[in-house]
Amino acid sequence: NRYTNDTAYITTPWFMELITQRRLNVHHLLKVVFESAEATTHHLLVLLDYGAYLCDCCMGTNLGIPCRHYFAVLRAMRSPPISFHIGLIRLRWLNDPNLDISSVPPVTLDLVETDRRIPVSGHILSNPLHGRGGASVLLSLDGTPPPPTQTISAQEVFHHIQTAVRTATRGIQTQEQLAQFMDRMAEVE
Repeated sequence: NRYTNDTAYITTPWFMELITQRRLNVHHLLKVVFESAEATTHHLLVLLDYGAYLCDCCMGTNLGIPCRHYFAVLRAMRSPPISFHIGLIRLRWLNDPNLDISSVPPVTLDLVETDRRIPVSGHILSNPLHGRGGASVLLSLDGTPPPPTQTISAQEVFHHIQTAVRTATRGIQTQEQLAQFMDRMAEVE
């Protein structure tokens, strides 16, 4: 792996703003740096106090599976040990989407924490940005996604659109490619 598409999809200021707006309780803020001479990027990873995480690569929030930056931290951080919970993976990826994840204990690299349970729904654990007001509010949610009519701020809309456009335009290098992209955008309207 040459880290050719290992870029952050959220800028650091916007990443911090998301965490602040949602009043998420940060347990650790980590900078993940690769030890390869080929790697020129770094990533910010936030471990939240109830076992969830956020990374500026957005793989966890977009795809619903933990990113390699999370696993690098899981492997490297021994004190305090980071635990992994099956709830970090969205239910749609599991063999049994009806699995009661609250009955599954978290694990570290060394042991299963049999005496500890995560009282957070899988929806919130796999995508902590859907929470409103930190872990105390997250614990009271029933795990259903927010309603599609829920109002979001103009700033959040702007940043989501910017992220999508940046991803869609990353390979554009010629006038012809730009014209094709603009035609596709006109079709969307």
